[in-house]
Parts: sequence; structure tokens; C-alpha cells
Amino acid sequence: MRRNAIVVVLVGALLAAACGGGDDEAGGDDDRRPAEGAVLLTTSEREAADPGADVRLAGQAVTGFGADLLAAVAADGGSGNVVVSPLSVALVLALTEPGATGAAQEQLRQVLGATDPAAFHASMSALEQRLLDLAAPPAGGDGEPGELVLRLADRAYLQDGYPFEPTYLDAIGSAYGPVLHGVDYEPDPDAVAHEINAFVDDVTDGLIPRLIEDGVLSRDTVLTLVNALYLKASWQEAFEASATEDGPFTRADGSSVTVPFLHGKATSSARGEEWVGATKAYVGGLVAQLILPDEGQMDAVVADLPAVLADYADRAGPGGPLALPKLETRFTADVSTALQAMGLTAPYERGGLLGIADDESLVLSKVLHETYLAVDEEGTEAAAATAAVFEATSAPVEQPLSVVLDRPFVLRIFDPASDATLFLGVVNDPTA
Repeated sequence: MRRNAIVVVLVGALLAAACGGGDDEAGGDDDRRPAEGAVLLTTSEREAADPGADVRLAGQAVTGFGADLLAAVAADGGSGNVVVSPLSVALVLALTEPGATGAAQEQLRQVLGATDPAAFHASMSALEQRLLDLAAPPAGGDGEPGELVLRLADRAYLQDGYPFEPTYLDAIGSAYGPVLHGVDYEPDPDAVAHEINAFVDDVTDGLIPRLIEDGVLSRDTVLTLVNALYLKASWQEAFEASATEDGPFTRADGSSVTVPFLHGKATSSARGEEWVGATKAYVGGLVAQLILPDEGQMDAVVADLPAVLADYADRAGPGGPLALPKLETRFTADVSTALQAMGLTAPYERGGLLGIADDESLVLSKVLHETYLAVDEEGTEAAAATAAVFEATSAPVEQPLSVVLDRPFVLRIFDPASDATLFLGVVNDPTA
């Protein structure tokens, strides 16, 4: 008997440096006839986001999920850099949830923090729309200062003739608006992988050209869910190139490497019991948050990251001098082990995805995730700031802290208005 499998594919790509920025519905065999009423939708049929939806519901859920994901991935990732996109992973799991049943549904809701599923999906849809709205067409043209580029795209590749439940297709098509593509994995799975790679390559401006290697998809694959995220934003206040100078960075194992450090001023800074941190605002409203744990405290900070972020918000004061290593890094992994460590096991077992199709053999088999992160003097090019960037203005006036990120640190890129975390990572070696 054919063993059907879902391969959930995610890609979140971030470019924070100032550098260059057809549907097939062929019919299947008689034993693979689509369920009655099953149709392929397009993004044009996506329902408008609920204007009353609270984006902070999704934003805070994504951030909480991201903290757990980073801790789980870092525990399994060795001493290298680990950068994940909580938003990208959460969106693909959100696309899976309407098709989950029983324990699989309960676990997905728990991992995602979706205590009220209807409100959660409405909020996630509104969050996607909010982030896309941030990236209005640049006034100065492509590549000009003031530009903010943010692309967020969902796509589902469905096996032609497989009996998908119409209610599942309607749910993901109307709420999230992925382009639902009919494909045929059976004769040439690698050809489908190449099609997916071309889509991801286009959305990410060439940063993720080959997400799925040949041989990863198989004739047993019936569904691949894809989210692609691309961000290009410039600092509100750029680092002066003339101030960049080499300095030592001490890696987690105690060895030292020489890296170029960007020198400038933080937007805000704060000191906690086991850490010191700073923020640096991007034009357009997004913010980079940098947390430097005290010596030997990285594991404790990562394990308690939601509390650290909340503590930062309470303690934030004026921004002081900031030294940030210039970096470019890439992270690639099947994050299934991390998700299972977080309690998401049932979707990988038979019988948990009956809402997608009436097929006991349908399982989640892989969650492939890749990110790219680069930071330089320009940051990314963007448009305007929001008041949320300056929340520190309501804090007591304190002497600005000097934050020198010369050992492993946590980096977060988030939207203050929703608290949604787009990218989150631990930088152990800026040269890696």
C-alpha cells in the first residue's frame, strides 16, 4: 500500500545588508480521483483579513513559539550559529492545523499557543496582512534609501487526484491565501522540488536557491506546504562605515576570532540580572533586539527568553554606544526533532491528519527550514519609524549603557506593534 506523506517545507530569508535586492490541474488515475467539490484556489480568493482581529494575539503566540523553537533547535544544533524564523515555521504549522484531528490537533494548538483556534487564525491572517502593508512601494525606487522590502508568500503543492477534504482546502485558501498548485509527484518528484525551489528562489531574491535537494521528495509525497519570507530593511540611523574596525570576538568554546565591528548608537538599552541588551530600529517600524548574556549564562537566557524579553521591556532606557559584529550566516535543518521535543509528535504518526484527507496513512515527514542573515553598516533600506520603536521614552532616565557584543549573543528581529518575531537566533561566531 502506498504510504502517503506530507513534507512541510519552510524558508525564511533575511537580508539585513545593503546588497542587491503555471497551475497544473491534470487529472489523475481513477483510484486517485479528487474528493467531490475539491478545487484549487488562488490567492485572489483569500478572504480579507478581519479588521477587528488583534494582531498581538498572533504576534505574542509566534514569539512564545519562537522562544521554544530556538531553545529546542539550539540544544540539537551544536556550537554553530542558529537562526530560525518563528513566523515562517508558525505559519506553516498554522496551515497544517485545520487538517489535524485528535491528539495531533491538540498538540499543534498547544505548540502554537492557539487556545482559541478561530481567533488565532483570524489574528495570523491579519498579522500577515499587517506585515505586507509595512512594505509599501518605495518612494525612491528600487535600491534607493527609504525602501522597505518585505515579502511573505504561502504555497501548497497538492498531488493531483488525491482525495483532499474540500473543507481543508477552503480553510487554508480563504484564511491564508496560498496558491494551491496541483502537481504530480509520482513520475518525477525532483521536478516538483525544482518547481518549489524556483518559487522560493524568486521570493527570496536568490538567497535560498536550492531549499529541497534531489531525492528529498518521493512518489509517496502528496502535499508540500511552503512559506517563503524575505526582508530588506535599513537602519533608522546607519552605522558609519568609517567607524567600523576589527576587534576580538570570543566564541562559546573560549577561542577568539577577529571580526569587523560596527560602531554606533543603540535605540534603547537595558541591563538585567544575567544579561545586558540593546535595540536598534529599522526604518519602517521593525526593530533588532540584541541580548548579551553574562559569561556562562547563554543557556539560562535562552531557556527563559520570554521572561528576558518582558524584563527588557520593563527596564529599557536610553540607547548608548553599541558595537555589533558584522556578520553573514546561513542555517539549514530539518527541525522535526526540535518540534517533537516541544511535544509535536502526533502529526508524525498515522491517523492524525484525517482533516486533510480520509487517509490513515497520511503523516508529516519533514519540516525543512533554512534562513539567511546578514548585517552591515546600512542594515536594510526602509521607509518610516513607528512610535513603538521609542517605547523607552516613557522609562526613567538613566545613564545610557554601552553594549559591546564581543561574545555569543541572542539576536531578534521583531515588529513592536504586534510583538511578532520574524527572526530569532544565537550568534556564536560572526564569521561562521
